Amino acid sequence: MDKEVLIPRLRTYLFNPKFTAITIPVRDFVQRAPDGWFHPSTHPLWPERMLYYYLSDPTRLLSEAPDINFVLAVTQGSFWHYFVQPCLLDMGLLRVVNPQAEHPWEKVEKYVSDPRLHSHGSTDGIINSDNIKPLNEDEVFEFKTMAVAKMSGCPRGAPDDPDRLGWWRVKNPGYYAQTQEYMRMSGLRFTRVLIMGIQSPFPMIELQVPYSFGEAAKVADKYAHVIQAVADRTLPLPCCNKGSKEAQQCPARQVCPVGLGQV
Repeated sequence: MDKEVLIPRLRTYLFNPKFTAITIPVRDFVQRAPDGWFHPSTHPLWPERMLYYYLSDPTRLLSEAPDINFVLAVTQGSFWHYFVQPCLLDMGLLRVVNPQAEHPWEKVEKYVSDPRLHSHGSTDGIINSDNIKPLNEDEVFEFKTMAVAKMSGCPRGAPDDPDRLGWWRVKNPGYYAQTQEYMRMSGLRFTRVLIMGIQSPFPMIELQVPYSFGEAAKVADKYAHVIQAVADRTLPLPCCNKGSKEAQQCPARQVCPVGLGQV
């Protein structure tokens, strides 16, 4: 796909906005408690030993207090999610997957799971290919907000341009891994990513990220190894060295022998 399909439609829609009034919530700022499941937005890049403790001894994992920039960025990002998703829904660009949901953003967010690997999450939506003629199949939809300065590093090109996709994978590895997990669990083979700058003039970037069986398989195999290691009570190999910066900052430093300085 060599053309943007979301940005021109969204910009045209906003030039003549027809959305009805909605109440956008500011939710409690709480970190998700461990629930025994791997989450696409958090865990794909964690090493096996950290995942082992996440499953076997989650109450002893440490979390750093968020700084003010993080709090404001997440809060602002949530607002733009709750605004953009209803706009795309109003245009028929996202499928309604939860028709009984109360809020428009809840109507489009698709829950996906892999119980065998204890992995689950919710996408920002599913692209409705019936209403976008150039598309031959539905795609996962992901919306991200980003500082304009960071966006400036993205090469120019089409949504599927290899240089753009390389930028996405190298500069945003967690987001890339997240999209791969959503595709692995949903069975869809492309993710349409819409990135919007959080300062005027609110630039946008559109990417079409293809499914990588190899990358997805690495994460799936890692999860399987960890689940089996917990069942066998076999600690995976260390992922850092005693006294290293990684060991000092690791969430498992109060339970892992490396973090405790024992090995």
